[in-house]
Amino acid sequence: MQRSDIDYLKQELRILRTSHKQFRSTKRANRGTGARSCSRGTASNSGNSNNATGGTTATSDLKSKEAQRALKRDIQNTKNEFRTLVARIKQEKKELRRGRRQRKKEAKRQKRERKRQEKRRNKGK
Repeated sequence: MQRSDIDYLKQELRILRTSHKQFRSTKRANRGTGARSCSRGTASNSGNSNNATGGTTATSDLKSKEAQRALKRDIQNTKNEFRTLVARIKQEKKELRRGRRQRKKEAKRQKRERKRQEKRRNKGK
């Protein structure tokens, strides 16, 4: 069951990273890479007939920034969940190893004790 949790979180992290990468690349493509002669605000309010949306670029920018923030939060949360899960699994493994070592030590101690008792019994004969 632990393995499936890890796989699920890895897959979710991969999906979030991919979607974030795609989100960033589409934003870059929409912005364009050429140098601007005027700022974004003056271009949208200049009254060109080419710009049919008018002043909605500011609201879409706000929405995309909010979406980007939400995506980053999701990625952070997934990373934190993943780290927590990995730490818990490591702790459980450590406890299992400790338990195994203690059982081995106890078995050795009992074996030594039995040998001592055998020696004592054999001495008296």
